[in-house]
Amino acid sequence: WQHNPATRASLQSIFMKLDKLAGKYCTGKETVAKLLPDKALDLDGSAVSVSDVGGLDLPDMCMECNLDEISQISQIIPLEEGIAAHKKKDHAKAWECFLAHAKLENATAKYWKGYYLWEGIGVEKDRVQARELFREAADNGGIADAQLHYAFSLVNNPLVKFDREIFLKYITKAADNNNPTAQYNLGEVYFYGKLNQKKDKELGIKYLRLAALNDQPKAKKLLQELGINGY
Repeated sequence: WQHNPATRASLQSIFMKLDKLAGKYCTGKETVAKLLPDKALDLDGSAVSVSDVGGLDLPDMCMECNLDEISQISQIIPLEEGIAAHKKKDHAKAWECFLAHAKLENATAKYWKGYYLWEGIGVEKDRVQARELFREAADNGGIADAQLHYAFSLVNNPLVKFDREIFLKYITKAADNNNPTAQYNLGEVYFYGKLNQKKDKELGIKYLRLAALNDQPKAKKLLQELGINGY
């Protein structure tokens, strides 16, 4: 800086030189250093600030995971394989499958778990838990076999009081869901007026015929004895 005012550059001259330099070296892009969240300056523009991703704080990501849990999930066999194992009488494999899928709130698996507990297949009988599983599968999954088993879990069961209305409600649901055993039993209820139900032979024959069409042997035999065409 010149101490002699006469030799100093004028402000006009300085601004003109700055304007020329700006025209020569500025690209039009922002060149102001960014202030990052930790108050550091991004001098070379290489850092990415929070504002670059929408101004939101990024969540802390836990990169650790439990490989044992992942392994256990991957080892759960499909429910269809569990049912196939049951048919092959591989009850241990079937039970493990039903147990795992029931924990995942699968209604069909809950029915099968209840069936194993009711019959004591490879496990200790627990008809209280089995009955509850039948009800859950019947109500939440609309499983016809569960509706049938829940209805009959009320019959001759010293642990619960028989409720005719609930029995008819669930056996009707099962019959309307095309369960042949339910159709046969409901047909008898209406045809003969069982359980103090008012006789309705027409409705009884309807359910008996549906059962016969589903190859229910008792329904076929009864219709034959009654001289009623099963079709």
